[in-house]
Amino acid sequence: MSVRNSKKIEEKRESIINSAIKVFARKGFENARISDIASEAGTAYGLVYHYFDSKEELLKEIIEDKWALFLKSIKEVDEKENGFRQKIIKITTILLDTYKKFPELMRVLVAEYSRSPRLIKEGVKKPFLNAIKVFEGIIKKGQMSGEVREDVSPLMASLMYMGVIDTIFTLAEIDYRGKFTKSLKRRAEAIIDIYLNGLCKK
Repeated sequence: MSVRNSKKIEEKRESIINSAIKVFARKGFENARISDIASEAGTAYGLVYHYFDSKEELLKEIIEDKWALFLKSIKEVDEKENGFRQKIIKITTILLDTYKKFPELMRVLVAEYSRSPRLIKEGVKKPFLNAIKVFEGIIKKGQMSGEVREDVSPLMASLMYMGVIDTIFTLAEIDYRGKFTKSLKRRAEAIIDIYLNGLCKK
């Protein structure tokens, strides 16, 4: 296969994935159909099946791929930033900036992941658990540096952070209809501040 053809195939595949993100965000995973995705991508219905066996495989691909990027980001923050509080604020800023630029993607990652079939969740456990491990490491370093309370469970604190982010994005969808505003940013910062105050030593 020529380089040109390989590039065309990859571009078409990416177009289908991006179209699926839009359809899943707009209609929800359960109500979305392959025909909707094909229409959004401006391609033939049968061609979608040439790249993906089902909408379940498409959602799994989206979640796996984007979670991997998130994992890469938090690892970079852990390596470059000094101080527990600064790391959590930086990671949260990255997530909020991503929501601001790609609200449909974040809607799918947060809302649809929590509602997706068990089979898909089983298939994307690894990147999620890897992210939790990185967070545990950040919290343990905070404990060693004296910033974070010793009685805090790194695992529970990591899971709580994921819950906090879920709360912020749910708030964005319900109260702000998916629009990133200064008011939403202030409320998100207040929620993170409460989280940090609960973990950090006075």
